[in-house]
Amino acid sequence: MMKPKSYNRTIVGGLIWIVILSAFVYVVRQTVQQSSPAVKQLTTFATRQRRTIQLDANFRLPLDTGDPVYLANNESATPIGVVSSISVSEDLQNTAVTVSMFGNCPAITDQDHFDCHYAPDSFDWMLRTMFSESKKKELKTLIQAALQENQVEIAAAFKPVIVDSLQKAGGLIQEDLKAALAKRQPQLKKLADRYQKDLLKEKLVPVFQEEVWPIIQTESEPLVSEISREIWAEVSVFGFGWRFLYDKSPLPDRNLTERKFKQFVDDKAKPIIAGHGADFVELQKAVAAKVVTNKKVQQSIRDSVETVSKDPAVQALLADVFKEVLVNNTRLHESLANSWNSPAAKRAYLIANKKLDPVIREIGISLFGSPSEGITPEFAKVLRRRILYKDSKWLTLHIADGNSNADIDRNAPFPTTLPVNFSTDDTSVPIAVPD
Repeated sequence: MMKPKSYNRTIVGGLIWIVILSAFVYVVRQTVQQSSPAVKQLTTFATRQRRTIQLDANFRLPLDTGDPVYLANNESATPIGVVSSISVSEDLQNTAVTVSMFGNCPAITDQDHFDCHYAPDSFDWMLRTMFSESKKKELKTLIQAALQENQVEIAAAFKPVIVDSLQKAGGLIQEDLKAALAKRQPQLKKLADRYQKDLLKEKLVPVFQEEVWPIIQTESEPLVSEISREIWAEVSVFGFGWRFLYDKSPLPDRNLTERKFKQFVDDKAKPIIAGHGADFVELQKAVAAKVVTNKKVQQSIRDSVETVSKDPAVQALLADVFKEVLVNNTRLHESLANSWNSPAAKRAYLIANKKLDPVIREIGISLFGSPSEGITPEFAKVLRRRILYKDSKWLTLHIADGNSNADIDRNAPFPTTLPVNFSTDDTSVPIAVPD
């Protein structure tokens, strides 16, 4: 039997511990209420009971145990759960997925649903992540500012190198292109003969006769009439007439009419025509303007170009010439290498490096971050996915009616099963922790 003194000590000790625990709970509650939202969320996560939900899917989900679950809304997505188990059917067509919802998960009803997101690890995704539109504008501004500030010095340094390399390369390309085309004369003649019939005679000549020639006649008629009138005014009918009669007579001297006409052309006709040189230029412009804007001529040219460009024989010939003259041209490659490894080129590299080094550093900081400010969010996403193999698969919970769900007790039972849809809209996992 416990002695009265010992019994009293036990009661007093128990009361002291009750007071201490009550005070501790009170202090914790007050601290949590006055602390940051992150601490509140951490407390909620640690103290509230977890719930499990089965995903109702009649297709295979590309998920693994440990993949995150987020609460989707218009501004951010908060982590609220994790995939706890995966079971694939024997025919590998269906997946039974169980998710464990954290304590910060809001109330859920059977009107809500999940979306399964899968973002493959691709080079295209990496480029779009690292070079967003805002990032492109930022880099463009940096580069333009650097070039504008240093373009005179850089251009002056590289100009001799560029001119030298282009001159040497242009000469080599011209020589090798001529040789390549000469070797392919039989192929070129065969194509020319075929297009002479199929393209020129059947398509271009009829369009010229129906559309271009009438334009030339209409536009040139006033000028031709004016020149004819001026030439006719200089013609001596009597002089030509008696020389013609003399040529027809049996007298020994002949061709007086031909000599007279040649003299007339040289002394009269040619100066008159030359005096209208400016008018011929204007006539050419007027004809060209109307021909270029003629719908049938435009369509004929487009059809002809398209026919030639899509011809497999033409494509094969051009590809073969391009490969021989540019791609596999050893002389051309050696010439370019010599130009861009010359002392002048090395001096230009040093000048450009000195001038552009600051902006290159800024570009690196903009893309990857710095020791003082840490890595950029874009580079962090790339590292997580490409290096750590994270954030390529996740689930988002979509609440059908947020206002209605807010009135439901968090401790109310969750649905045991919710539907899931497959979505590829999002290419970046929506990691966001509210302030």
